[in-house]
Formats: sequence, structure tokens, C-alpha cells
Amino acid sequence: MERLTPDAIVTINGADTKKHLNSIVLVDKEDKEVDEVTLTFDNDYPRPSYNDIASYNDIVLVYLGYKETGLYFCGSFKVQTTDKTDKHLKVKATSTDFMASMKVRRNLSYEKLTLADLVGIVAGRNGLAAKTDFGDVYFEHFAQTDESDLHLLNRLAYDYNAIYNIKNGVLVFLKKQNLPTFFVERKRCKSYTIKYANRTLYKSVKAVWWDTKENKSQEVVVGAGEPQYRLESKFKSKEEAKRRAAGMLSRLNSGIVKGKVVINGKNIVAGGKLVLSGFGGDDGLYTIKKVTHTMNNSGYEIKVEFER
Repeated sequence: MERLTPDAIVTINGADTKKHLNSIVLVDKEDKEVDEVTLTFDNDYPRPSYNDIASYNDIVLVYLGYKETGLYFCGSFKVQTTDKTDKHLKVKATSTDFMASMKVRRNLSYEKLTLADLVGIVAGRNGLAAKTDFGDVYFEHFAQTDESDLHLLNRLAYDYNAIYNIKNGVLVFLKKQNLPTFFVERKRCKSYTIKYANRTLYKSVKAVWWDTKENKSQEVVVGAGEPQYRLESKFKSKEEAKRRAAGMLSRLNSGIVKGKVVINGKNIVAGGKLVLSGFGGDDGLYTIKKVTHTMNNSGYEIKVEFER
């Protein structure tokens, strides 16, 4: 197997930092959590002179990979803190794109649109692009009552079991089953841990919806068997009830198995799917919760944390 040479490009406000860069630790998190990067420079690298709070918006761009195979873009970050000692300068930055406009409470009514349309509207008024695959969810009427866009998106992501985050100027709102899949073989691992928790495993979820033709409540069940979880809300259609029940069943049973693998650095992203092979009874499909990239004089490796 060819031995690859780790490589990186890190710029701050467009200036290359490679001459002084000692190490990179980049944490990529699933869903709406903020990603972060910690950069360590030698002591000759000048710390910016911050005259006002706006100076902390210095933009950091990070690319990781190998000289032989090329680099991949890991994200855009804003500097939050700098810490200088007699040995080094440490810079911490986050991917936060939650601008003030997303925290403003709004009273709005939306008519005859899909969930994808709604996500696009929210993204547009906050200066973001949208990436979503919920064109099959339709609302005759949807209300945003004394609710910020952040809260609205959190609510929708919970209700429809979606992955939601804002990275690099893009509002991502996707079905979990449509996320990218990555493969890890046991023989490629430096180390791994897989733990099982003793929790209730629900076999089904029941939801109630209002049948306007029959003028009565109807029930729909996703899954089969006991124990069964019952949703308290009453939904407007059979399709919505079924979709919400499926989302709840997935959430209820997530996190029973958790683990992590450490492998040589590669482009694996949080929120995607992980397929393990060569792990015996632990082989199978998992959800990636967090990926920590570490590059320094010792090489480049990633720690992938997952669950199902």
C-alpha cells in the first residue's frame, strides 16, 4: 500500500499560514452543532491586534488531504479566541453561521407550499443558500407564531427526523436516509470501541390523524409489535401521521449502540452513514455523529464517532 504524505492548506483572511503551522485539530459535528478548528502555530506567527469585537470575524479556510491524492475543503470558520504562550500561538475558530436575523421572533403564515419551499424561504431571508430534499412534504397552511427561524428549523428537523445544519453559507436540511455512506474495514483501524446500552427498544409507533372524509380519528402504525410508543399529537393527514411516526421510531431507538474508530485521515463527514465490516457481530450501518481530524508532525488521522 502506498504511503501517503499528509498535507494541508490553512488560510486566515486569504493569507497562507503553512510556514508557521504546527498542528490542526478540526471537529466536524452532526446536525445543528457548531464545528470548530484549533490551529497551533509557532511563536513567530503574529497574533492579530484586535481593536474591536468585529476583528474576531477573521475568516479561516481549511483544506486537508495528501500530497499524492490532493486536498478536500473542510470548511470556513470565524476566529473566536487566540492564546499565546512562550512556545506557541493557539487560534480557535468556529463555523457559526447563526446570524442575528435567525434569532428574531417572527409571526408569519405560509400557504400551499412544500417543506423544501419553506426551508428555501428561511434560507433566502437570512442570506443563505438551501440544500434540501423535502419536496414531498406538503402544507396547505403552516404558521410561524412568535418563533425565530432557528427555533422553527429545530422544530421541523425534530418533527421530520431531518439532518439540519448551516455550514459555509448553506442551510442543509436533508432526510437522514439520503445522506452519504462511508465504509471502514477493521483491518484499516488503528483502534476502535463499540458499546451497547441497556435501553428500551421500541418495535412500533402509533399516530392518530383526522379523517375529514369519514369525520373521525384514524390510527396508523409504523413498525410492528410491542413495546409500542403512542404519539399524543393528532395529525391532519395519514401521510403526515405516518411520516412523523417513522421519525419518532428512528429517534427512540437511536443511541443504543455507540462507538468510535480511529483510522488514517480521509474525507469522512459527520451526519453521514458509516458501514463497518470485519467487526463480527458489530458489522452494519451506523450514523456518524462526530469526526475529529488531527494533523501534526506524527501524521494525519481521524476519530469517527457513531451510533445506531
